[in-house]
Amino acid sequence: IPIFQNNTEQQLLSALASSQQPFGAILLDLRNNPGGVLTAASDVASLFMQDKTLVQVHDRNGIQEIITTHGKAPLPTIPLAVLQNRYSASASEVLAVSLQENNRAKILGETSYGKGSIQTVVPLSDKDAVKLTVAHYLSGKGKKIDGIGVIPDLPLAGGELTWENQGLAYLIMQPRSTRYALQNDKNVQEF
Repeated sequence: IPIFQNNTEQQLLSALASSQQPFGAILLDLRNNPGGVLTAASDVASLFMQDKTLVQVHDRNGIQEIITTHGKAPLPTIPLAVLQNRYSASASEVLAVSLQENNRAKILGETSYGKGSIQTVVPLSDKDAVKLTVAHYLSGKGKKIDGIGVIPDLPLAGGELTWENQGLAYLIMQPRSTRYALQNDKNVQEF
């Protein structure tokens, strides 16, 4: 997932539905993902978890908003891992930490960027503006992301070109008894 956009969930589901073979695990690659639309990260998390708190948005007065998964998760038990690197930031960190805290996925790679702040731009004139931090993301369990990042469960060695193979090798070792196929209408078939 290169960036979170309004259609990211649909793009992921379409990619899974276009698979020629049933699949037994998913490796989400969030390397170099700068974030994007937070609700899109929530949509992706909702494919794998239900009734879970993803992130708390804190402003200077405390908790401003709590974002949770929504709907019935179509893939709640599929083995799942996330690849991240030092350039994974913002909404990608929210997704990774929520899957990690809820024991839904292992995070592989290196510690992420640590951008858990929300800014707003205030125009000062036609040519000038100031960007103000107005809130921060905290994990669903209240863990700080900003300036810290998401620490991987399994740091990966070697160059990043080998990380995908290392992630797949990790998933192959995970127990799984079910294989899945997804149709374009979000219906999951289990084999």
